[in-house]
Amino acid sequence: MRRARHHSTTRPHTLGEHLLHLARRYAAEEAHELDDLAIGPAQHALLDLVVAQPGISMAFAARYLDVDKAALSRTARRLVRNGLLLKNRSRSDARVRELHATSTGRAVRWAASPGNATADARMMVGFSKQELSQLRLFLTRLEANLDITMEEFCRRGMVSGIGRPGLMVDRSTDPAPTMPDRRPPDR
Repeated sequence: MRRARHHSTTRPHTLGEHLLHLARRYAAEEAHELDDLAIGPAQHALLDLVVAQPGISMAFAARYLDVDKAALSRTARRLVRNGLLLKNRSRSDARVRELHATSTGRAVRWAASPGNATADARMMVGFSKQELSQLRLFLTRLEANLDITMEEFCRRGMVSGIGRPGLMVDRSTDPAPTMPDRRPPDR
């Protein structure tokens, strides 16, 4: 069941704000889709892992998902209670618990997979394969640019013209940016 969402009437101003806005909306949509399947994000992550690696041990799953064993145990217990997972003792070591997805669990995982996500599908309407490929490339480049330190950014003289029109670098004395005069031009 869809819930009504209230969206802010103000739009983001910078590219970063816009990306953050989209990420938050996407996360909310994805959470609503998981709610419709009666599964939370942690349960979805564990179910995803178990379907990909049947018989995975509880200890390995906890390390892989970077959660403590108690939290993983609670998540697994919910999935077992809902009929999505089976938790069995290992044949080789009775101390080890192995996880297996049930047929219902595999069906829920398939329904919640990115290829079936309605938020993804709605977001990509109207884009060609080439445009989507280009968008992924641009997003990868944006992420790589975030890895550049501010010191390196200034040293390369990349400050001018990025994000704030008119922000200039005085390369003769100091690599730090200076703010331009905000007075209107004389006519």
